[in-house]
Parts: sequence; structure tokens; C-alpha cells
Amino acid sequence: MNPKPIQENPPQNAVEGKAQLQKKFETQELTPEQIKEIEVQEITDAEKAQKLSQTIAQQALETPKVIPQQETGTTFSVPPQGHVPPQGQKKNWFQKTLLGLGFLAAGTAGAQTADSSKVGNEKTPQAKEIKVSGSERVTPGKSASYKMGLSLYKGGKTREGSITPTGKLNAFENGKYSEEEVYDFAIKYGLRTTSNKDFQEDLFTIPGVKEKVLKKFGQTAAGTLTDGILGARTEFAMEEVEKGGSYGGGLYIEPTPEPNPEIPPVLEKAPPTLETADNIKIFFDLSSSMANDKVVMAEELENLKNNKPFEIIGFTSKAESSLTANSPQEAAQKILSLKESMDGNERAVKVTIQKLQEVNEHSFNPNEKNLVVWNTDEALQQINNDNLSELESLAKQQNITFDIRIKTEAGVKNLNLKDIRTIFDTHYKQKIETSMASISKKIESLEKELEQETSKSEKERIRGITENYKRNLEKSSTVNITGLEKI
Repeated sequence: MNPKPIQENPPQNAVEGKAQLQKKFETQELTPEQIKEIEVQEITDAEKAQKLSQTIAQQALETPKVIPQQETGTTFSVPPQGHVPPQGQKKNWFQKTLLGLGFLAAGTAGAQTADSSKVGNEKTPQAKEIKVSGSERVTPGKSASYKMGLSLYKGGKTREGSITPTGKLNAFENGKYSEEEVYDFAIKYGLRTTSNKDFQEDLFTIPGVKEKVLKKFGQTAAGTLTDGILGARTEFAMEEVEKGGSYGGGLYIEPTPEPNPEIPPVLEKAPPTLETADNIKIFFDLSSSMANDKVVMAEELENLKNNKPFEIIGFTSKAESSLTANSPQEAAQKILSLKESMDGNERAVKVTIQKLQEVNEHSFNPNEKNLVVWNTDEALQQINNDNLSELESLAKQQNITFDIRIKTEAGVKNLNLKDIRTIFDTHYKQKIETSMASISKKIESLEKELEQETSKSEKERIRGITENYKRNLEKSSTVNITGLEKI
């Protein structure tokens, strides 16, 4: 015997449906067959309700934020992560039946359930709302957080609205990425899919991408690339990231251009060394503190196989000695024979310029690989912009590479001429120019005062002060480069 229909017209929402059903049950007596049929239906509905509850709970765990959805769908009230509903008394079969039928009514009418924050404990945190489309609810293995928030732009309604400032179509329509592949891309590169803007924010903060997009398409009408429209700009940006081949921690790696077989690769020439140079000049500091360094240098030369000409220059404030050798072993012996000096002034730059300007049988041939080695434990003394420029000019004219070895408290510092220029420009050049400008201004003021002074004794005093400032001006024009162990 079939039960009498509970209601002829469907209720407008879940609450109204539940009230009508309860009223019907309260005013009529059910037969045993009706009771049995309802119990069977109760089991089926309970299983459906359990599956639906598990799906929504999983979505709440995976989606901690309120996520806007452009596709129309049912809105479920999801308990916050970690929330456990309060335990009540066990429901009888009648109460369970009403609960099961209530879920069915809500699913049929597409109604919204009551706010979960009003169920049980009034202090329950506000539930988070997630919109899920109908197709998503029936797709196995797809979580709402993965399949939510993105909508691809199909282009403007008019021709003007479909063209970017650079004349490109603005729609996401070249067929490279399907909607599914856009989500796969987001997972691969760690981009949010909670909304179009979230996706764009993550995409356009990848270094190098924003600039490429603006260059190709120009700015959007909204004045920002994160305009919430996933069109041609977004699609192009995705392609550029894929070309880069790597994205992690905000790093965008420019793609390596494919080699052009018509253009041979440029091979950078390795700088000459003690083993490979055609001609070598070794400038060695004659300070007594360099005694052990002579032994170290001699041992290095002993092990070389480069039988090219060597010149050994021992220096202080000038070139004290100049010895030649035709093999590295002979050069080692000449290094050990250098006599120490008590002159504490080491002028490596000054002496090197003087030796390179000499024209004799030991001059460098610019068509060969030439090497100059400095070996010192002192500061580089009396350096200024002029003598550095002169040294750089000679190095270029004579094809010279510099191997500068400066012993510091932290060990030997190996530099080249370019390093010395960088150190000077960074740490000293501005100080020199400021000091010279200040002293020059004082000298100019004193000279004006001298022209106006009539007293002979006062003139002599002013001249003395002026000469003193001029000596200071000369001193301030150069510096001693120190503290190289900290640079």
C-alpha cells in the first residue's frame, strides 16, 4: 500500500518544507507499511546526508577563505576547520526521518540551510561559505578549492573592447590552455585559484613577467594587470613562465636562447697566468716583512714549465733592482737573491708606471700575452685617479693583465687592476674630491685676502698659511688603499 502523498505542492525552502512535513506527521496515523517504507528511505537519505557532510567538511579544510564564484551553484554552510558539532541525545526514527527529508528538500529546491553558527552552541565560530557548481559536486576526486574562482575572458562585445592598445586581441582564446589546464598550471607554479585577481596577483609578481606583458599588450583599461579579467595578457604571461622553465620562491629564470648555427659562439679568452703568459714582470716588495713571501714565490716559480722571459723588479719608493731570467727556475733564484730594504715607502703604482714607460729590450710586445705580478704586504700607496688612469692606459696599449697579490692579516688577497679601480671609486674617490674642494676654497680665500692686505708682516703670515694649505692639497690628492681584507 502506497502512502498518501505528503504534499501536493513543493515547499519554497527547506525550513518551510520541514514545517509542513512535521505538521502532516502530527495529524495522521501511519500504517505499518508506511513506517517500514520510511525506515528504508531513512537509511538511504542518511547515507546521502553523510556523504554530503563529508564533502563539505573536506572543502572547508582545503579552503580557509571565503572564495567568490562566478559560476552559479548551490551555497553550503561549511563548519569552520576543527569545529565539532555538540553531542545531543540519540534521535528517534521520527526525528531522523525529518532530518533526511529536510536534506532532500534542500537539495531539490536549491535552498540555503540555516547558519551553522546558530546550531548547538551559540559561541560556535561563523561558518565559511563556499560556492560549488553542480558539475563540481558530482566530479569525483575534484576538490572545491581546486575547481573554483577562475573564469576565462572571451573578449569584448565590441571591436574597440576586444583590442589592446598595441593592437592585439584581448581574449583568452588561442587554444593553448583549456580551463582544466589553467588549474593544472596554477597547481604547478603555486598560484591561487580562489579568484581571477588572486591568480593574477601571483602570476604577475613573478619577476620579468609583468614587463614582458606590458611591452607586448600595453596597459589594461583598468590601469592594472590584476583587473580580474583572465584574457590574452594572462595567457601570454602563462606562456612566458612556461618558457622560463623554472619558478620557485619568486625566481623567474629567463629562457636560454637556442644557439644559432650560423653565428659561432664567442669564446672568452682566459687571462694569462704565470704558466701561460709570454712575458712576465714580477714587482716584489723589499720590506723585511716579506722574507717568507720570497720563499713562497720561489717555490711557485720552481714548479712552472713556462720557459718564457721573466723580469724581477724589487721596489720600495723606487725600483731598487731589476733582474732578468729565461726560465721560471732561474726567476726563483733571482727572487731569493733580492735584498731587503729599510725604506718603508712602497710605491707599486708609481714604480710600475715608470717601468712600463721605459723602452728597451725588456719592453712588452702588445701582440703577446703579457703579465704583471705585484707582491706586497703594504697598503697601495699614493693612489689617485690620474695615476690609476695612466696605469689602465698602459695596460691596454701593451696588452697587460695584472695579478695583484696583497698579503693581509686574513691571508693573501688576489686582485686585478679592475678590482683596484672599483675599490678606489667606491671608497676613496668622493672623499678625495670633497677634501680637495674644501682646501682649494680656503686657498682662494687666502689669496684674495693677500691682495687686499697692506701690512708686510701680515702678508708674510698669509703667504705661510697659503703654502701650508697647498702642501695639504697635494697630499689630499692621493690616498693609501688599506683594509683590503675587509673589502
